Amino acid sequence: MPLLLPKIHGLKFDAVVGRDEGPVKPDAFGVLHLCKQFAIMPQESLVVGDYLFDLLCARAADAVAVLLKNHYKADEFVKHADFVIENIADILKIIDSR
Repeated sequence: MPLLLPKIHGLKFDAVVGRDEGPVKPDAFGVLHLCKQFAIMPQESLVVGDYLFDLLCARAADAVAVLLKNHYKADEFVKHADFVIENIADILKIIDSR
């Protein structure tokens, strides 16, 4: 499944962590695994997601939590986010400000 969405949308990722590789969100495993692979500190990474478990995963990893407000319960998740965006393109503003 983790490789299906990029293929559908014509996206390319340098790395993907799937559910079969370790504990699933909200566990920090995936974020920490990727940070180690790319030799960065979790605090230098952004976790962008539209659901509570994405944000809790970011918090558990000590990464920056970014809520993409496209889920019908998004307003309930805002308190767990460092940043809130309406459009994925807005992520560039966050990156530029850091």
